[in-house]
Amino acid sequence: MNKKMIFFIAAAVILVSTASAQATNGYGQLTWGASIAETLRLYPNLVKDSRGIVDQRSFMTDYSAIGVECYSETNVGNDIDRRLFYFYQGRLFLVREQYNIRNISIATIRSLLEPVYGPFTENPTERLRTRGPLGVNVNITVNGFSKQVNNNLEIEINLIEGSSGLIRRSGIVVDYRNPSVWRQVIAAR
Repeated sequence: MNKKMIFFIAAAVILVSTASAQATNGYGQLTWGASIAETLRLYPNLVKDSRGIVDQRSFMTDYSAIGVECYSETNVGNDIDRRLFYFYQGRLFLVREQYNIRNISIATIRSLLEPVYGPFTENPTERLRTRGPLGVNVNITVNGFSKQVNNNLEIEINLIEGSSGLIRRSGIVVDYRNPSVWRQVIAAR
């Protein structure tokens, strides 16, 4: 494993550890329940996203019909590939950071995260169809593990593989959320 990957995972562990305490009240300088306008003032690179998916283990559930809106930004910095801000009835309740990692195994990621957070639980395998590089349709298989750190924070690590070798990467997804609104959204689906 190269030094950059070790540094990245160590930094991710530290960032998630620090953010865990903060996630109780919100994300960054935002408090849970912030409006879309307030969020756009602090994160001006956000764009409206068609994603209505808020549950990582239920890719096919679209929550936009119950009033969930999503705004996203890519190539955020700090090795975050994508950051998604979810709003329910116009109020912030979930922020998801996605880190895509190439050339490092899911076992290595687990070995670095589990000493800090404890054992991760295996998630059911997900199979779906999506678009890969250059818009090519790809059958995707996602195998992963997750850890509910507390009511406000969940970490998921995945191995994502696509047909024809078009996609193969590991990833870390960190969800910071308002647990009371999260439960409302899940119940409303």
